[in-house]
Amino acid sequence: MKPIFLPAFAFALLFASPSAVGQEAERAEVSQTERRLIHPLLVAPLDPEKLLQAVAEHESNDQNNDHLMWLILRAAIEKRQDYRPLLEVKKLRKTQNLRLALAAYRYNLEGREKVLDPILAQLATEEIGADTDSIVILSVLNEWDRSVRAFRKHFIRTDGTGGEAKRTFLATRAFLYPEKYAEMRDALEAPIKWPQPLMPAGKEEQDSLGK
Repeated sequence: MKPIFLPAFAFALLFASPSAVGQEAERAEVSQTERRLIHPLLVAPLDPEKLLQAVAEHESNDQNNDHLMWLILRAAIEKRQDYRPLLEVKKLRKTQNLRLALAAYRYNLEGREKVLDPILAQLATEEIGADTDSIVILSVLNEWDRSVRAFRKHFIRTDGTGGEAKRTFLATRAFLYPEKYAEMRDALEAPIKWPQPLMPAGKEEQDSLGK
């Protein structure tokens, strides 16, 4: 087995302290059935050694892309500012799911709308209702407008596997951001019929339509 060399920034990151921000995941309350849908690496606190090991393995042989994607998404959930150097690792950006995971990480740190563009653009190219990396990546974002519209458009119709992906998206959002999920429940869970607006009308709009 070849020795694994960590990136130059790795040793500083190994001793970085966990952020107090983004701990909603540990406080959220969801049913055990819902929780079982969520990938374990999105639930467990980020392990810096595992993340940097996965980065090193990817640097040396392009392996463990999916594992690394989950770890980057956990860093996004925790809003870990100390992993910003990952955004500058060019080799990570050459792999689609890692590039999109890094976009999610950047969005959760910065909240800039433009950062969402590559994730939403990729989802728009994919089969309606399919279980895809891009819908998984959207599920960890603390963003409730464009991502919700994209979610509803993607799941206008789906099959068994896609249906589970839809439930997993909802369970992940509810687990990570319970208060915001409760506020947006109608927009997320309302039945989708075609044609119809991708976001249900608000109360004022509903009142005006009823006049």
